[in-house]
Amino acid sequence: MFQRYLHLTGIPAYRTPDGTIFLDPLWERDLSRHTYFGSEVRVLCPMVEVDSPPAGTVRSRLPGCEFRGLPHATNLPKYLLSGDWFRAIWRIWRNLAWPDVAFMGFVEHPIPYGWVAAPAARLRKVPWYTFIESSPWRVPPGVTPKWKHRLRAAVAERINGFLFRRAAFAFVSQPVYQHFLRPGCPHLVSPASWFLHEELATPAQVAEARATAAARPLHLMFLGRLDPGKGIDVLLEAIELLDLPGNDFTFTVMGGGQLRPRVEAAAAAAQHVHVVLGAPVPYGPEFFAVLRGADVLLVPSLGDEQPRNVFDAFSQGVPVLVSDTSGLRSIVDDGVTGRLLPVGDAVALAAAVQAMAEPGERARWAAYGDAGYEVAKGYDHDDMHARRAEFVAGLQASLARA
Repeated sequence: MFQRYLHLTGIPAYRTPDGTIFLDPLWERDLSRHTYFGSEVRVLCPMVEVDSPPAGTVRSRLPGCEFRGLPHATNLPKYLLSGDWFRAIWRIWRNLAWPDVAFMGFVEHPIPYGWVAAPAARLRKVPWYTFIESSPWRVPPGVTPKWKHRLRAAVAERINGFLFRRAAFAFVSQPVYQHFLRPGCPHLVSPASWFLHEELATPAQVAEARATAAARPLHLMFLGRLDPGKGIDVLLEAIELLDLPGNDFTFTVMGGGQLRPRVEAAAAAAQHVHVVLGAPVPYGPEFFAVLRGADVLLVPSLGDEQPRNVFDAFSQGVPVLVSDTSGLRSIVDDGVTGRLLPVGDAVALAAAVQAMAEPGERARWAAYGDAGYEVAKGYDHDDMHARRAEFVAGLQASLARA
């Protein structure tokens, strides 16, 4: 059945003069788990030629994995006028002659590769799949778009919806995304989990973090991009409502983005609560140690995305207070692993935080953290891929019988 697997993606690889490939460490982690699609793996992606590896990248150590390059572009007019887009089309077409099965994405900028690769795969008679993790082509909530943005979003919605229905099979991060697929399309609801088993906090680490927390004011944390769709304005409004005498709360906001100046202004203006603005922390031991220091993770997202840091919080025994969006309600059990709040409701968010100061509430939220921790123990990055591998094996078995 599947032996040769082509992975087509817009994530760039970096190649030094001696031919060594360097990758984003999380991407390298993920790619290393894709062997259940075939013993031979070829990655077709933008290739950036560099004199030395960029900071934060790691050397690729993926046995049996071949990298082939596509032109790297970020500007649409330049991409078209230079001929790079047409060279990319030709390389995609040629490489699709090789695999038994292919993955393709539909979110690359400036033009998604899947828009060309899916029709080409049909002509080549190559089955392909995709992972619908989010819908970034849509206008982000909280943004007033220009007409060009609205037009692109509308066009992308139509094209992606049409092509998704042609997938041989698919992974989706949440049940609501099943509507993109044709009736009867084999698929697996598979939320993205990125932490490894060895990154799961030990019971002793969780106990130590809670003992420290008991001796200080309530500490709430936001981790992510400081952009409108993440609900930053909702969070800042809630902080303003809570900035009252007697409220000794600490809010740590970590991330970069266009709304960082607003967070800085809120931190300067707060008189009673404490707002700490931190820089993003690389994913790894330091990230998990920082996260473990929070009493509650706040995720006030406005859109249908499914932030990966929810499972990260679960892995450290940290409960979550999140918006009641389709992506979040599918992984947060309200009143069990955390709480769901109305989307965009700063008053409800402030009230929920204020209630945490009541006697007995810390114990209740610790119980939410314990329940999330139990979820995490059975759903690390390897568990996620094991479930996908089982799905693919079953799919191949059914195809063999057909």
